[in-house]
Amino acid sequence: MLKAKIQELKLNVWCRTEGATGQINIGSSLSNVDAIDTLKAYDVGQTTEYALATYHSANNTESAKRINDDGTILYFMHGTTADATYTAPKVIIDYVNLEYTLSDKPSDYVVAKTDATYLAALAKLQELDRYKEYFDKGKSFGADTAKLTTITPGASLGVHGTRAATVNNGVFTATKTCKLMFDFSVKMRGNTNTPYNYIFAYKNGVKADGDAVAALGGFGISGGTATLKFQTNVPLKYIVTMNEGDTIEFKTDFGDNPNKIQEVSMLYGTVEEI
Repeated sequence: MLKAKIQELKLNVWCRTEGATGQINIGSSLSNVDAIDTLKAYDVGQTTEYALATYHSANNTESAKRINDDGTILYFMHGTTADATYTAPKVIIDYVNLEYTLSDKPSDYVVAKTDATYLAALAKLQELDRYKEYFDKGKSFGADTAKLTTITPGASLGVHGTRAATVNNGVFTATKTCKLMFDFSVKMRGNTNTPYNYIFAYKNGVKADGDAVAALGGFGISGGTATLKFQTNVPLKYIVTMNEGDTIEFKTDFGDNPNKIQEVSMLYGTVEEI
């Protein structure tokens, strides 16, 4: 995080007076003081064109002493007589702007990494840049699905922040060291040949946890005609720490033959860096 240092301030006013002859005074106050401490005179007595009048603070010291605690700067301008034969003219203003120049050596003003302002700004920046991706409904796997098939999310619906993972056929690959939270809903449909269905996380091709990240079970096999026994959506939630190049995928496990699943599919969900 860098602090920008003001090197100069310049108030520019394009103006003229009502008469052919006329002068103005332009000035500014010191910080937190209403009284004008410096005035500069300009002859802008033109009837057809606007003339430029400038109040210039040429360095950091001169600029800083003009800035009030609330960030404002008080500038002042009025018409004035050139000599005793003229009355003070009315000033007609066309355009006003304020120019500022910052230091060309911002590295001279690096904030310490322990600075509270730096830490707060860094946390906010990281939050704004944190990866989150939204996914559509994925592929529906039916009755011919093999045990330990990787279930897949649908197409990406949008990405927030800097990507931390890519996905191909349900396999997520980390693009940097990160901690990811998966939050999906999984549709499960089974019959009398489906005693249970577990979803396990596999990291780098190996089961990452003995506990299922999504599960439905306890039905048993009743034999006979394979009739619908359950149809429901269950949450899939998992948090994993990954290094760049690590993979994570989710496999369905409903046991060995003759066990079968009628349908399993990832529904809408998100992957988020935490």
